[in-house]
Amino acid sequence: MNYEYEFIRHIEATSFKFFFVSMIHRLYHWHNDIEILLVVDGSVTLETKNQKFKLLKNDIFLLNSNEVHSLTKTNETNTILAIQFDPKFCKTYFPQLQQIYFRSQYITDKNNLKCWTQLKRYFLQIVKDCYLKEKWYTLKLMSTLHLVICCLVENLDYEDATEKEQTSLQKNLDRLNRIILYVKLNYMHKLSLKELAEKENLDMFYLSRFVKKHLGISFQEYLNKVRLEKAVGLLLGTNRKCLDISIECGFSDYRYLNKLFLKEFGCTPAEYKKLYKNPDDVLVDNPDKVQKEIIHNGQAIEAIIKNLEIST
Repeated sequence: MNYEYEFIRHIEATSFKFFFVSMIHRLYHWHNDIEILLVVDGSVTLETKNQKFKLLKNDIFLLNSNEVHSLTKTNETNTILAIQFDPKFCKTYFPQLQQIYFRSQYITDKNNLKCWTQLKRYFLQIVKDCYLKEKWYTLKLMSTLHLVICCLVENLDYEDATEKEQTSLQKNLDRLNRIILYVKLNYMHKLSLKELAEKENLDMFYLSRFVKKHLGISFQEYLNKVRLEKAVGLLLGTNRKCLDISIECGFSDYRYLNKLFLKEFGCTPAEYKKLYKNPDDVLVDNPDKVQKEIIHNGQAIEAIIKNLEIST
C-alpha cells in the first residue's frame, strides 16, 4: 500500500542511510528517521507545515523525526545529499535523542558557520567511506554519525518533547496518514472534505483546521497538489496527451490544470514537458518514479565528492 509515511532501509549493519538524489517533486511525506539534506548543486524548494524555504547550493536543512515535508525542484536542476538515521539507535546511552525536536533547522555558512563547516566535513567523510567501502568502513560510518549528532546537539536550539506530546503526535500522524492515503487512492474521482470528514467520523470544520494545521495548506490545495504531482508524472513518464492526463488526474477541465501549472511552475503543461522531458528517457509503468532520480553512477558520485572537497 502506498502510504505517505516513508519506510527507510538502512545501510546493512548500521542505523542510517545516505543517497544522492536529483529531485523533481516529492509531495508531503514523513518518516521516523531524522533527515539532513545538503544541496550539493542547484536549488530546491522545501515546505514544512509552517514554512517554505528555497535551499541554495551548500545549504543544509535538518528535518525532525516524523516531520511532514515536501520537496520541489526550482527552475534549475539539483543534486541533493540526504542522510537519514534512526533516533533510537543510541537509546541505551543517549535516549534523549528520541525526544529532541530541533528548532534550528536551516543551517548555512552565514547563520551558523561552525555547525555548517563541521557537518560538511562529516558528510564528505561519510560519502567517501560509503563509496570506497574499505576495511571497517561501517565502523567508520557509525563513528562519524556520532560526531554528526554531537555537532547538532551542541550547536542547534532544540526542545524535549514530553511523552504526552509524542503520543499526541503519533495519533495525529496516524489520522494524517489515513487522509493522505485516501486522497492518493481516490484523487482521480470527485472528492470533498465533507465525504472525508464522514469517513473519519469528524466534524467537517474540525477536519479542515486539522489538515491546515498539519500540512500548512487547505484540503483543496492539497488535493490539487496530489493531482498536479500525478499529472507531472504522466507528462514526463508517458506520451499521453495533456487533455487525457487532465481527465485521468481528476481535473474536470483542462483549463484548470493549465492554471495550476502556471501558478506552480510558471509555464503550461506543454511548455513544462518541453523543458524537463528527456527524449532518451524510458517510459515507465509507474509515473511516480519520475519524481526523483537516485544517483548511482560511479563517475557522477566521484564528481560529487570532488565538488564537496572543493567547498569544504
